[in-house]
Amino acid sequence: MRTGHGPATLSGFVLWLGELGEYEQDELPEPSIDAVRVMTHHAAKGLEWPIVVAWDLAKDIRERLWSVQAESTGPIDVANPLDGRFIHYWPWPFGARKKVEVADRIAASPKGLASRKAAEDEDRRLLYVSFTRARDVLVLARTGKKPVGEWMETVGLSKWLEHASGDNLALGNGLSVSFRQSVLGEGAGPLLGQIGAARDLVWFEGASTRTQKLPLRVSPSSAKAVDAVIVETVEIGEAMNTAKVKDRARLGDAVHACLAAHVNSKSGGINLESVTTTLKQLGLEESVEARQLHRQVIAVGKWVRESWKGADCLVETPVQEVTGDGQIVGGRMDLVIHAADGWVLMDHKSTLATKGIAEGNLAGYGGQLAAYSEALVRATGKPLQSAWIVMPVAGKAVRIMAG
Repeated sequence: MRTGHGPATLSGFVLWLGELGEYEQDELPEPSIDAVRVMTHHAAKGLEWPIVVAWDLAKDIRERLWSVQAESTGPIDVANPLDGRFIHYWPWPFGARKKVEVADRIAASPKGLASRKAAEDEDRRLLYVSFTRARDVLVLARTGKKPVGEWMETVGLSKWLEHASGDNLALGNGLSVSFRQSVLGEGAGPLLGQIGAARDLVWFEGASTRTQKLPLRVSPSSAKAVDAVIVETVEIGEAMNTAKVKDRARLGDAVHACLAAHVNSKSGGINLESVTTTLKQLGLEESVEARQLHRQVIAVGKWVRESWKGADCLVETPVQEVTGDGQIVGGRMDLVIHAADGWVLMDHKSTLATKGIAEGNLAGYGGQLAAYSEALVRATGKPLQSAWIVMPVAGKAVRIMAG
């Protein structure tokens, strides 16, 4: 859905989970490794271990007043989502000084008190996350120098610990949990006793070389070049005069937009006025003659309809597929024709002539079409009939064979 610029759906999520399972790419499950995991309280969300040691509980609450803050003054209005939403930044202007009279007054203001409460609520929620990660044993580690602090006091932890008696910690409503308090120092014995069978300590042998990893995501436009040959050339209309065009990328955007609008039109295709508007929006009205581009777009549409009569044409179609190497190929196919005997894949280029393709760009274009073709065939199970580079500016289309 990221490739298609659309919203995520529950059905799409289920399909994605199925793909992870099929390709054995689910990296979320925690492996059963007999080792110590050291991580932040935030990073522990959603995980669980037999024994959890929570430390740094006596730290001060990080004041969020002097930082970037987002604020909402009411419910979200779908028609006006930014209404009542504010983002402000108050930098601390007093350098290393911690106690400043004016800052204390600001902290005591309604704005300051509200910010403090929000910070306490967030830290209280984080304590809940930390304490509920333990399946069997939760260790609350405190230092002798500072056994009590602001963070743990958001839930009144010191009070609960002080009133603990014997081997139980009363939680109220008649509930209690097993509890033991120990002061650890030099020569202290094991806190939890012997856990599990004795075993030798082991570690992984260090790697002497680094394995080169392929990038996870691959764009077909940047796919590696492959051997390709031109097997057919078709004349389409007349070549355009684009000598005044300085930005070829914008010309390519205009060609793509007009072809997509024309092929996808249900009312006779794109008109000259729409082509003119597109050129103006891209700043090309002075360098590209709208009549020439309109003529070539019409010619390409006619060639497609006559060559593949009655076939469905899909424009700007997103595709995403996992390759045999585990890479994710994602992009947009300019034009895909669903012919009776397979797919016809077309990629539009604003290049001037076929000579340049044959001499320098053919291998690169072949790699791009090969990547799209592989993804299309793997995703649908239907074969590829042919692959084309369409060049309205040059007045030609070439069918190429790659690989």
